[in-house]
Amino acid sequence: RTALHWACVNGHAEVVTFLVDRKCQLDVLDGENRTPLMKALQCQREDCANILVDSGAGLNIVDVYGNTALHYAVYNKNLSVVAKLLSHGAVVETQNKASLTPLLLAITKRSEQIVEFLLTKNANANAVNRFKCTALMLAVCHGSSEIVGMLLLRNVDVFAEDTCGMTAVRYAIACGFDHIHQQLLEYIRKLSKNA
Repeated sequence: RTALHWACVNGHAEVVTFLVDRKCQLDVLDGENRTPLMKALQCQREDCANILVDSGAGLNIVDVYGNTALHYAVYNKNLSVVAKLLSHGAVVETQNKASLTPLLLAITKRSEQIVEFLLTKNANANAVNRFKCTALMLAVCHGSSEIVGMLLLRNVDVFAEDTCGMTAVRYAIACGFDHIHQQLLEYIRKLSKNA
């Protein structure tokens, strides 16, 4: 790790500013291919992250796990940093090695605000992981009727099947989430009325 990595890990914004002003390399990778920006976000050092983003640090570099800076901001449920990264050109559809886009990761973290924000920024509401598990299925499995509702408003495919042939409705039943099961059935009834 470089001095910039260590400054970010320890939250020394003044040292980050000093190093950036001295034209240090912003995107040097550590042993896990993490940039100083990723380390700042991983360690929840927002001031350091903001300095790096404003200084032109690479936003779409992937570490050995396939994560980008946006994945780290989503993981830590930091909406202001998510917004800043997207406004500076972060790619919203990058899948990490667990086959999670930032939206799918936000769903697994049950981060309603970030899910809603990513959807307004045109994140793919029909994104799937490597098992063809949809965003809706993940929301069901994590017991979030609020996120299920957000996705249904985006007209996601409620009948999609994963690699095991499971649908969102079947997941609701299997997980014992009766309220989500009813929510899905009501949505399907509305679809059939409008057909």
